[in-house]
Amino acid sequence: VYPVGVTTYTCLYDESELQKIEKRVEVLEEKISSGGLPTTSFHHSISNNVIRRTKTFFGARYLWTRAQTRRVDSDIANGIRIDVPPYPKWVKNLVEQPLLEANVLPDNFVNTVAINIYRDGSEGIQSHYDDSSRFARPVVSLRVFSDSRLSFGTQFFGYVNGSFYVPMPRGCVTIMEPLGYGANGIKHSVRPADMTGKSVAIILRQVHERSMREARALHMKDLISSFKSWTILTNQESMLSRQEESIRKECASVMGSIVKS
Repeated sequence: VYPVGVTTYTCLYDESELQKIEKRVEVLEEKISSGGLPTTSFHHSISNNVIRRTKTFFGARYLWTRAQTRRVDSDIANGIRIDVPPYPKWVKNLVEQPLLEANVLPDNFVNTVAINIYRDGSEGIQSHYDDSSRFARPVVSLRVFSDSRLSFGTQFFGYVNGSFYVPMPRGCVTIMEPLGYGANGIKHSVRPADMTGKSVAIILRQVHERSMREARALHMKDLISSFKSWTILTNQESMLSRQEESIRKECASVMGSIVKS
């Protein structure tokens, strides 16, 4: 327990459990590469034509890139969107269930999961808050593949002058506690210097119910609009097909008349 509202646990998963989780992450990477996930559910950070980091979203996602937040509807539902798959059963069984059994995670709490894949440790994530207007507390994460650390209060794009850091060895569960300074009073980041190689964070959170309701309403509105557009297009195509058939029949009739004459 750190006196900044951050608690870590390092013995909740044994080696075999960690290996199973890491294998599932590798399968997820393959699924993304093969086009097995909708593009709304992941975002690549690319440098020198190489994917350095992949953020994946399940249950719900949030708008965070500059292009996303510039959209006119970006403020609806606090930027929460639900056009992503539900979070995988393996996360529930292999990651969430041990936390419930250890009483470090509230029952029926998690409704969204983010899996941040730092592919070679060369690109981390800049200083940020887990926005309290979007996410309830606590914020819980599991670190796999390698040792890492969470830096707080860094400056200059999150690279220098940190106030403190929290070690996150492989298998570490990090909990940013409700009302804690770590979750609410200071930004956190993961710098390249904080990683020793490929590193993955599996983040379990709860989006506030109000935002989820608004996101569901927006999603339904978008689906209805898409359906109407598809129906109009289908009707137009059907009309064109009938017109084309009529023209073909007319041409055949004309050609027949020419042949007979």
